[in-house]
Amino acid sequence: MSYLGFTQWAMLSDPPKDMVTAVLVVPVHDFGQFCWGTGALNMDIMVWSQSSAHMEKPSYFGPFYRMWNFLTSRGHLNSVFDGVSLVDSARKHFGLMAPWVHEIIARPDPKDPYYEPMQHRRALEVANIPILLMAGWHDIFLDQTLEQYRRLSERKTEVALIVGPWSHISVDGVNGETFAWMETHLAGHPKEMEQQRQWDDGVVRIFVGGVKEWRVMSQWPPATKPLEMFLQPGQGLSEEIPTPAEDHDSTSSFTFDPRNPTPSVGGPILGTDGGCAVDDALALRSDVLTFTTDPLERDIEVLGAPSVDLAHESDNPYIDLFVRISEVDTDGHSRNVTEGYQRLDQNRPKNEPVKLTIRECAHVFRKGTRMRLIVAGGCARIYHRNLGTTNDASRADSLLSSEHTLHHGGDRVSKLVLPVAAVWGH
Repeated sequence: MSYLGFTQWAMLSDPPKDMVTAVLVVPVHDFGQFCWGTGALNMDIMVWSQSSAHMEKPSYFGPFYRMWNFLTSRGHLNSVFDGVSLVDSARKHFGLMAPWVHEIIARPDPKDPYYEPMQHRRALEVANIPILLMAGWHDIFLDQTLEQYRRLSERKTEVALIVGPWSHISVDGVNGETFAWMETHLAGHPKEMEQQRQWDDGVVRIFVGGVKEWRVMSQWPPATKPLEMFLQPGQGLSEEIPTPAEDHDSTSSFTFDPRNPTPSVGGPILGTDGGCAVDDALALRSDVLTFTTDPLERDIEVLGAPSVDLAHESDNPYIDLFVRISEVDTDGHSRNVTEGYQRLDQNRPKNEPVKLTIRECAHVFRKGTRMRLIVAGGCARIYHRNLGTTNDASRADSLLSSEHTLHHGGDRVSKLVLPVAAVWGH
């Protein structure tokens, strides 16, 4: 489906006169941004390349083989994921089967001219037909789909948006919406259909986690107000501003070791192991910090993009940061809600706070559950791990661990900022 979405954005850059509407499911318009937008290479490009390189391989099982090849692609890439030199390991694995892989590794700037044929931002500026966008909260292209919606909305283009509880390959139940949209905008039929009546109160329909319900809105994101949650000494998370205390260490630290990188668990990944998952195992790792609230005394509804301001420092300039918001249920099990990732500039000023925007979400943290913030130095298998010696994948030949430290008091505090649409239960 994303292939068709990308193709339609390519057409909309110079739309034919007979193109009167479009339905784009989990669409992407900028592959350079997808590959290198965080500063670290998104390793799903390797998974896609593995699948594509074997797409035309003859097989008695035909399309079933191609589907199996896609679903098992990540398992064939251990040597690429684990190799010290990404250039060498990719060349050894792919050879001449996927020549674009070597070009992508060598070009870490999303603005490199190499990516221009794979970038269709012009379409967002010239499209003038009714467009329906469909995405998932755990989709690998969610950020770009929401960017498409926002830009088309700003231009007053007729656009509607559906975001469900899906990953990239688990999008479900969209055929009815697609046919209803086509009936209205292509066939010219009136809007009496049951599917279309669901849109009477707005052009955005989203699935809200926690309460597990669909809602119709007039825009995304809706009006919100910020709720600040501070990272506390002792790995707590609350609305109270922490102050240094004699009986608490006002810092927390962990060491990221690229020889044993922090693994990915669920989240936006190209494969069957993506999406919402139990991530209890992350909290047990020594290279992960968790900050968890007490059981909530009220429901907290988060709609939009959270962010973190971290009073952070490291003994190594070559580092990444992974942050995740999870919900801990009343049985003590944690499940991911949303996350963010960034490779930090090695020339950043020392001790400058790190500000990181997290992927947008729609979730109600219910009364009695707990909210958890996870902080780590990597998310292996989704992003190429930081080797700790250079940010140039073409020159890396050694590994070095990095110690991360967060501060929790005085003039250096760390906080999570949530876009809260409603706080119930007062």
